[in-house]
Amino acid sequence: APCVWDGLVGQRKASAHLRRAAESGAVAHAYLFVGPTGSGKMTAAKALACAVLCADGGCGSCRVCRRVQSGVHPDVHVVRPEGVAEILIPQVRDLIRDVYLKPIEASHKVYVIEHAARFRLEAANAFLKTLEEPPADVVIVLLAADLDDVLPTIASRCQVVRFAPIPEPMARALVVERTGASEEEARSALAAAGQVIPRAIDFLRSAGRRNARSTIMSILKRLTVMDGHDVIKAARELLTAVRAPLEETK
Repeated sequence: APCVWDGLVGQRKASAHLRRAAESGAVAHAYLFVGPTGSGKMTAAKALACAVLCADGGCGSCRVCRRVQSGVHPDVHVVRPEGVAEILIPQVRDLIRDVYLKPIEASHKVYVIEHAARFRLEAANAFLKTLEEPPADVVIVLLAADLDDVLPTIASRCQVVRFAPIPEPMARALVVERTGASEEEARSALAAAGQVIPRAIDFLRSAGRRNARSTIMSILKRLTVMDGHDVIKAARELLTAVRAPLEETK
């Protein structure tokens, strides 16, 4: 039967490990997912959250799974650095306070912390006890591109799961399969999306985003021969183009 793990492409080992843990009720209290941009770490974190929260172990199609995947489930929290590209003490204190509150509607809460390499030392130290012994109904997933960049005190308290780079031809084939785009369109979409497959798929499904990128590229090509009037006109054109994708999300 289809399930959330099907969306994790090219990561058979990581997927199998996490799926086994979820199915056997042996999910660790803290994970560190390590791998390059585009390798599927966030996809895996959401799949794990679905597997933990969904009554059917992560079916991918129920209301719980759909809300987790779209980022609106009240018991799944994605934490990003708030400081100048760093995770600071006030943010960690807020996180710790939230961790000890009961789930709003599910049996568990899942926290996904992006850019785990960006913990300031003081913030990391403040977080260690919670990371080592969170409440029994909490799962914490940290994401990082490189294990060597994560503070050893943080990494040592997590179960490390490694994600391999996804070969570009495989990523391109998947984008073509999911969207019906041409090979060239898929290649361009992956380039625009930083090689992140779900973002590339979203990009191709959004006429507004494709048009905005096309407008930007066209203006950049003409920039060297523009006078002041042309620049003002191009700026207006650009504002109109980038506003369209924002309207799509409302």
